[in-house]
Amino acid sequence: MTRRAPREIAYCAVSAACGLAGAVLVVFWLLPSALASVSVLGTVVGLLCLAGGLQAARLLAALQRRVLSRFARTFIDAPPPLERGGGPLARLSQQLKDRAAWRAVAYAVIRLPLTAVQGYVVAFTACGVADLLLPLGWQVLGIGSSGSPVQVLTPVPFGGLAIRTWPGPRSPPTRGWPARCSARESLTGGSVSWSGPVRWRSTGRPPRCAGSSATCTTALRSG
Repeated sequence: MTRRAPREIAYCAVSAACGLAGAVLVVFWLLPSALASVSVLGTVVGLLCLAGGLQAARLLAALQRRVLSRFARTFIDAPPPLERGGGPLARLSQQLKDRAAWRAVAYAVIRLPLTAVQGYVVAFTACGVADLLLPLGWQVLGIGSSGSPVQVLTPVPFGGLAIRTWPGPRSPPTRGWPARCSARESLTGGSVSWSGPVRWRSTGRPPRCAGSSATCTTALRSG
C-alpha cells in the first residue's frame, strides 16, 4: 500500500457521500419541484422549491471542489457568485437561470455510476480490513468456538465464503505426530519440560504426572 492509498480511500468515501447526497437532492427535491412548477396550483411553490434546490446543488458542488482539492490535490476554479439585485421576482428569475447551478445538477446526475464505484471501493476496503482481523477474533474473542462456520465479509451481493477451522498456536499436534517428551509438572510452579519419545492420543491431551512434583517418561501409542 502506497502513501497515497489512505488519502485516496478517504476521498472515495467522502466523494461517494457527496454523490449520494446529490442523487437524493435531484430525485427527492428538484424533480418533484419541477413537476409541481408545471401544474396550475403548485406553480409558485414549485418554482420557489426549485430555486432553493438549485442553490443547494451549487453549495454541494462547492463542497465537492473542496474535497477534491483536499484529498486529490486537484484545484478547480469556482464559478462567479450569483448577482443579486432587483425585487423578489428578479432574484427568483436569476436563481432559476443560474447556469452554474444547473451544471451542478447535471454533474450530480452524470456521476451516479462513479458514486457506485467509489462506494464499492470503500466497501471492499472495509471488508478487507475486517477479514484481516478475523484471526485475532478467532483466537481472542472466541469467534467460531461453537463449531459453526464464520462468514467472511464480502460486499458482493451473491455467493459467500465461510471458515470452519482456523490453525492457531494452541492447536494440538496431529495424529501420529512424533514428539520428545519427559513431563516434569509442579502444581505450585506450573513448569513443564519435555524429553523422550511420545505420541499424542487422538484427543490431543498430554500425559499427566501423578504427585505434586514428578518426572515421567511415557510412550503412548496413538489409537
